[in-house]
Amino acid sequence: ARAAIRALAATPEESGTARLKALLSGDIAGLRLDPEIRWSILRALAARNAVELDELEKEKQRDNTLTGATEFLGASHAFPTPETKRSAFDKALTPGAYSNAEVDALVAGFNAPRSASLQEAFAEEFFSRVEDIWAAHPIEIANRLIRGFYPELPMADAATTRLLHRELPGALRRILLETDTAWAREIDRTPCPHPVTSWGLEVADGRTARPDSDSAAEVMRGFLVALHRSRYRPALDQSWNWRETG
Repeated sequence: ARAAIRALAATPEESGTARLKALLSGDIAGLRLDPEIRWSILRALAARNAVELDELEKEKQRDNTLTGATEFLGASHAFPTPETKRSAFDKALTPGAYSNAEVDALVAGFNAPRSASLQEAFAEEFFSRVEDIWAAHPIEIANRLIRGFYPELPMADAATTRLLHRELPGALRRILLETDTAWAREIDRTPCPHPVTSWGLEVADGRTARPDSDSAAEVMRGFLVALHRSRYRPALDQSWNWRETG
């Protein structure tokens, strides 16, 4: 059920909202609406801007537990507005203010579907604050924050490389390498339906040239970004620092 709810939260089809509301109303036979499922649906509706805050407040009163309060924190920060994302980002980065579970909820709210363009606006700020985040928080919280806010954008590779040229704590260096490598693997695993030569890039001596600036490189750049966007994020920064490989 949770996988279906996540898919409905992200779908561009308007029917996603109606189907989520049908789930919440109990119209689906065999679905047990326990608090976890109800909150998942409400968070998905919030990501679609299809529920009012007072409805989340009512659910919080209904689920009068620490878990309910944490779920409310995440759902109330899933709305696709700049103010909501700023609130989630700033709250999560406030040292000592939130538990591990609450930080996870804020990060999940920030990363809710259908807010990619809003999330991207924080990418440069994130990289400028990575070292401060690491210094200001216990290691477990800092780990959650850096992994959770690490932007899945083409610019992340160059930004991470710049950070790795600094003197960083070993654990922070490892996390940055893992997050950057994980994103790169997703790009590498994305199948290309056409050979490189069909895009006008020359292949010679078994090497693939990724030029810094020509029309073919721009076409390939846009193609790869579009592929990544279609699978993982609704929108991506179109910039990329291309390197020659071989």
